[in-house]
Amino acid sequence: PNFAKYLNTSETPIFSKSKNLYAINLIRKQRQNGPIDYMIIVEGYVDVISLHKAGFTTAVASMGTALTLEQAKLIKRYTSKVFICYDGDSAGKNATIRGLEILKENDLDVFIVSLPDPLDPDDVINKYGAEGYQKLLDEAKPLLEFKIEHLSQSFDLSNLDGKTKYAASAIEELSKASEVEREMYLPVVARVSGLNIDFLRRMMKGEEGQAVVSDKRESKPEKILPNTTIMREVAPADGSLVKAEKLVLSSILQKKPYAFPKSNYSHLFTGERVRMFEFLFGLRDEEKSVIIPKFYEEFSGADSETGSDMASEIISFSMSEGDEDHENAYYKDCLWLLVKRHLQSEVDEKTKKLSSIVETDKRRALMAEINELIMKIKSKKVDL
Repeated sequence: PNFAKYLNTSETPIFSKSKNLYAINLIRKQRQNGPIDYMIIVEGYVDVISLHKAGFTTAVASMGTALTLEQAKLIKRYTSKVFICYDGDSAGKNATIRGLEILKENDLDVFIVSLPDPLDPDDVINKYGAEGYQKLLDEAKPLLEFKIEHLSQSFDLSNLDGKTKYAASAIEELSKASEVEREMYLPVVARVSGLNIDFLRRMMKGEEGQAVVSDKRESKPEKILPNTTIMREVAPADGSLVKAEKLVLSSILQKKPYAFPKSNYSHLFTGERVRMFEFLFGLRDEEKSVIIPKFYEEFSGADSETGSDMASEIISFSMSEGDEDHENAYYKDCLWLLVKRHLQSEVDEKTKKLSSIVETDKRRALMAEINELIMKIKSKKVDL
């Protein structure tokens, strides 16, 4: 017999849908046994019942209403990760997008589960079982990626005009995101639009005249951990980078107390200065009076690419004694500049690789690697 899956009731003084979630009482009981890794939000109570029977016991229902601030705060009490799993029809997708920013604003990680059109979660469980539904959870996309891909449905991507208009809209969406998210999802725009990622970067900066977007940053202040050393920015010009390499080498050569190399980070240097660092690293336990003559002898010969001029320059680079705190700060500025260059080159390399990968699992793993590198750059910490 046919029956209604969803019964839409109005708000009452006793029961307020905007402040509750169906089955949230079951989540409260589960939390007594340990933390809740994530919650699944569906539209109706029949979906919740089917999911719980199939073993997905953190499912709750919004009961057909747009998510509210009260509900977002309620979810935040139990977990920081949410899977949104609304119906697979176009109306469901539009409902998924509307109002979900309220979850992001409450520091929730939001993932969108795409269901086969026109199935709902109950249909998926009945047709494909728990294993099939779990596969859909594994393939869920972060909210921003879902929004960027969903935007493509509004444009004709078979011609350049449609591709460019889509890219402009997607970049406008990215302008509202954090710097980290921009770096992660610009390759997604490149993949969907078929446009070159360098062209899209120019659009982001307004150089192509198509999309001049605001340079909005995260409004929340960065969290600084106790006893974390924050490095000051140094202009990343090529001349500054070479000078930074020389200063770091000279500080190690001079046995400055703040410049003892605990690990081999020769990958931060270029040219002959790679070998210079490796040579000094091998002598790091020797006395200064021994290191300097050996260094000069090694790098002032005719076979050296640097010749005596650079060897002498590095030896005398920081001979003048000044305030140690000031010297230490300047040394850390220079070292951070080299670290940042190395991290940024890894981001660029992985980002280029990302645009050619179509497999969801591989893309997600590589995006996680890119995100980790970008977070290191943002932290401005040197741990060598």
